[in-house]
Amino acid sequence: MTARTWLGGGNNLASNPLDWSPNGAPHAGDTLTVQGTSAYTVNIQGNALAGDTLTVTDQNTTINLSNNAVAAIRTFYDPVINIAGTVHMSLDDENSQDTVNLAANAHWVGGFNVIYQTGITVNGGPGASFINNMNSQFGSSACGTFTVPVAGTGSMSATHFSTLEFKASVGSGQTIAVQSSTVKVDDPHAYAALTHLQGEGSIDLVGLTGNTSYALVGKYLELFHGNTVTWAAPFKIDPAASYGQGLEVVQAAGGVSIYQSGDPHAGLPLYHYV
Repeated sequence: MTARTWLGGGNNLASNPLDWSPNGAPHAGDTLTVQGTSAYTVNIQGNALAGDTLTVTDQNTTINLSNNAVAAIRTFYDPVINIAGTVHMSLDDENSQDTVNLAANAHWVGGFNVIYQTGITVNGGPGASFINNMNSQFGSSACGTFTVPVAGTGSMSATHFSTLEFKASVGSGQTIAVQSSTVKVDDPHAYAALTHLQGEGSIDLVGLTGNTSYALVGKYLELFHGNTVTWAAPFKIDPAASYGQGLEVVQAAGGVSIYQSGDPHAGLPLYHYV
């Protein structure tokens, strides 16, 4: 087991022995670090990291993942991570604002852990997706923005004043749990996750206007204008009854907001079927 520090240079390939100090390609059990203040680029292909975690403490790092790369990455600054093809990555964001860019038709398979007051932004070209197959987590006051579809059979949880925004679809295999945090859904018709609200958690459904009442059919939300159904949720919502609270559904100018509330009658009234 060897502690190796990134030097870069040449083709910047993680498999290149000359790009590490001491010289040598990563072997299982090595400690791998990118550190300093230089503008480093690390190109990771296949299993070049040999199953080791790459820790980034450098202030200006670009990581390029391709050719079925497999990587566990731990970040302390603000790296840019570029993905081409299908890669398997677990991302541990300790103290940074991470940006993950997916090329057209690229797929990130894996998940993340974003801790206190940090964040992640996931961008992508046409056909790109984030396949979240882990229990991905946001800590207190963290943020996440996803401009690509989220698929897979995993979960995301957010606690204490965190904010999540989904700008593309979220598949039915996802479970989203928010505790005293907010989820913003830019395309409610494409959001199919099972959603748990806890401790004053909320969901903002953008663009759903003109509603006068609501109903829960099982755990599915329906919105009404008069006696006409204006929208039926493709997702299930669970107000976490263990907290002894219900739902408050509020019609605002830009859409509908759903809260876990001790006073469910403060927003839209329940629809009475006739």
